[in-house]
Amino acid sequence: MSILEEFHENEIVNKIKEIQDNYYSKNKKNTIFKNKQKLDCANAVCNAIPIDYLISQTIYIIPNTDKIFLDYTIFKLFANTDNFNQIIDNIFTAIKNCVESFSTFEIYINLDTFTVSALERYKVVIKDFIDKCISSNTRYSENIINLYICNVPKTFDAIIKTMKPFIEKQVYEKIKLCDDSTSKQAIAEFHSYRDSLTS
Repeated sequence: MSILEEFHENEIVNKIKEIQDNYYSKNKKNTIFKNKQKLDCANAVCNAIPIDYLISQTIYIIPNTDKIFLDYTIFKLFANTDNFNQIIDNIFTAIKNCVESFSTFEIYINLDTFTVSALERYKVVIKDFIDKCISSNTRYSENIINLYICNVPKTFDAIIKTMKPFIEKQVYEKIKLCDDSTSKQAIAEFHSYRDSLTS
């Protein structure tokens, strides 16, 4: 049985948790350099699971729609400085495919468990993505219809205040915060599609 076939029978999060538990059994949790250790643990996950598979569980489009889903709850388990560029490229590809097919796109981001410390850990990848949009002369700020935030963190005001200087005004005005009911409905739809890929 291949590793991907095994994932068909077990939830990806549970498999990653096994890898994390093994990592922390060998590396005592660090309270001072916590962010660095989390990135090291994410690298251990990537060494055990194909990166393309991890990304496919994190970034995907609902077929025949312009809806792109980004799942932070999976992203945080494997994203690290070694694969930030690959993740950015995959987001770019998803957006490009939507724009080519529909001229527009919508992004839904599941930010469940996202914190201010997580922002510090991943701020570079967010800024690099925005910089790439600008340097590539894309019109994505015009093509995007809305950017929906699902499972809005309690610290979202502090998070968005930090990120606002990097976000184009045209995009910032399209950010929509989903309530709990809408978040659950949207995430259920996206997860249903994702699970169908491995059934």
